[in-house]
Amino acid sequence: MDFKLLANIFGAIGMVLFFVTAAFKSKKLVLSIQSCGHVFLGISDIFAGSYSSLAQEALCIARDIGIITKKANLAFKLIIIALIAGVGITVNIKYDQSNIFGFIAITGNLLFTIDIFFNNKSAIGFKLVSAVSSFGWMSLFLNYGVYTSAIANGASGLINLGVAIYIFINYKEGKMNRLGHRTNWNEERKNHVDTTLETGEKENTENDLLK
Repeated sequence: MDFKLLANIFGAIGMVLFFVTAAFKSKKLVLSIQSCGHVFLGISDIFAGSYSSLAQEALCIARDIGIITKKANLAFKLIIIALIAGVGITVNIKYDQSNIFGFIAITGNLLFTIDIFFNNKSAIGFKLVSAVSSFGWMSLFLNYGVYTSAIANGASGLINLGVAIYIFINYKEGKMNRLGHRTNWNEERKNHVDTTLETGEKENTENDLLK
């Protein structure tokens, strides 16, 4: 049985799910889809023999479920962060011979986890950290020869980086807020409300005069 082939197949399925989320800004939607992707990537890690990566996938699934179900209180967040760092480093040293690319991937995942736990005000930061995490995983998958996952991670990283730059440019021009929402609609809605109030006030004034 060709385990490399199986690793690439399952890795490809998992990364397609990750790739789809690269253009989304909603953390809940991103995590809902990515949690399914982590399952397939975990299976891919088993066939590839990447145990540090497998440990990270398991912790990511727990993290995502906690956020999606709104069970992620401060204690849960701190425990998950500690486990991602502690378990990731321990497994990498013991089973992956202190693979430098494993440490890079763990660091990227740690930064991503901290961001989704504590950053609720900036889609720019979220997409930038997502890009860094994707490039970190790309380096690990390249090292293990799981090229489908490496290519998908690289593409996902580029898209996330592109989205971050796009939001940043529009934010600087006043067209978007930090969450990546267009400000034009809010302004139009405000203007509509103001106009309605002015019209209503005018009608009330005219009615008062008729009385």
